[in-house]
Parts: sequence; C-alpha cells; structure tokens
Amino acid sequence: FLKETQLDRYYIAWKGKNIFFLKNQKECLYYLSVGKSYNEIALLLGLSTRTIEAYSRQIMNKLKCHTKDELIEIHSML
Repeated sequence: FLKETQLDRYYIAWKGKNIFFLKNQKECLYYLSVGKSYNEIALLLGLSTRTIEAYSRQIMNKLKCHTKDELIEIHSML
C-alpha cells in the first residue's frame, strides 16, 4: 500500500530552504518557463486548465513570487 501511495517529490534549494514539488507541479513549472499557456499545459498533461492554474498558484506560494514572469525568472536561475 505504501509503495502505491508514495508521491514523487522533487526538491530544490531556494533562499536557504529546501522546497519540494510534486511531479505535475514540476512539469507545470517547466512548461510555464518555456512560454506555454495554461491551456497548452493542460492539454499536454491531460489535466484541466483550472488544475494547471492551481498548480501555478501553489508553486508561486512556495517560491514567494507574485507573477508568472517572476516564476519564469526563478526557474531560469534553478
């Protein structure tokens, strides 16, 4: 049971903290950084646009940024 429920977590060090992203959040961050829209990412990942918007908000909260442009800039520094 535990093996089936384990989540893939990807860690980054950001501003002295270890921050983790789930697989879909990591993929969403990548696609945002290469200029994909929420709709395009949703189609690529087989998810709804609202889910992608939620992932984007979660990522921004974790990284303490406020705009998509800040998010893209942070991704380029990783």
